[in-house]
Amino acid sequence: MIRHYLATDFETVASPGTALLRLPVNDFTYQMILLRYTESGSNVSVANMKTRITRIEILVDGTPVWAVSATQLFAINEHMGVAAVDGYLPLILAPAGLPGPAVQEALAWGTANIASLTVKVTIASGGTSPALEAYVSGRTESRALGKILQYEPLTLTPPASNAYFRLLNQEFAGRPILGFFAETTAITKVNYKVGQNSIFDEMPIAALDVFYNAQDRLSSVSGFSIVNFAATGQFGSDPMPIKANGVSLINQTAEFFVTSTSSFESVLALVGEARL
Repeated sequence: MIRHYLATDFETVASPGTALLRLPVNDFTYQMILLRYTESGSNVSVANMKTRITRIEILVDGTPVWAVSATQLFAINEHMGVAAVDGYLPLILAPAGLPGPAVQEALAWGTANIASLTVKVTIASGGTSPALEAYVSGRTESRALGKILQYEPLTLTPPASNAYFRLLNQEFAGRPILGFFAETTAITKVNYKVGQNSIFDEMPIAALDVFYNAQDRLSSVSGFSIVNFAATGQFGSDPMPIKANGVSLINQTAEFFVTSTSSFESVLALVGEARL
C-alpha cells in the first residue's frame, strides 16, 4: 500500500545555511520526496527557488547519490512532464521516462540494508525566515536498497569548438547513463552507440526534442540540451535488458557536438548500486 506522510523535522534551516532531513529506514521503501520551501510563511516562487536552493543532495550512509541544484532538478522534472509549482520541488526517485513501470518499481529505494538516508538542502543568502518540510511517498515494506537512479553533477569544458567530445559509461564506474542534462545550448547534435550498435547518427538536439515529445510526451527545456537515453520511443518496447533490481546498459559511447569551448554545468542520470 502506498503511504504518504509529512516530515517537518528539518535541522538547521537558515539562509544561508544547510538543512538536513534524516528519514526513517528499515521498514519503508521510498518513491518520492516532495520538498516545500517557504519564506515568511509563503511559498517561494519557482524563479526564486532556483536562485535560493543551490544544492540538493541525498546521502545513503553518508555517501551522496544525488547532487543537483534546484535549477537542474526543475529542468529534469519539466522534461518528464512535471509542471513547476511555486514552493514545491519533487525529488522523484524512480521517474516516468524510464522504460516501463516494472523498471520504475525496481528502482524504488528500499532501506532494509542501510543505516541512514538523509536529504541535504543548501540555501543561499537573501531569504527571510526560511522553512522546509517534505511530503514523503512510498510503501511500508522491508526491502533492500539495490540499483537506484543517481544524479551526478559534472562540469564540462569542451576541448574545441565545432567538434565532438565524448562520454563513456565506463568513466562512471560502469553505471549506465540514462540521461544527460546540460545547462547550455552550445550542444547541437549527438552520436550514440551501445556496443557496436549505433542508436543516434549525428542526431540534432532539436530533432531529439521533437521525437521525445511525439513518442514519449517528454518536453524540451529552455536553456538546456537534453539527451534521454532511456526514453522508450527511440528504442522500442524492450530498450534494455531489465534485471530484478534495475537496468543494465553495456559499453555506452556518447559524442556531443559543441559550438563553443565555454564551460557548462550538467547532470548525469545514472543507474547503479549506492556504493555502500
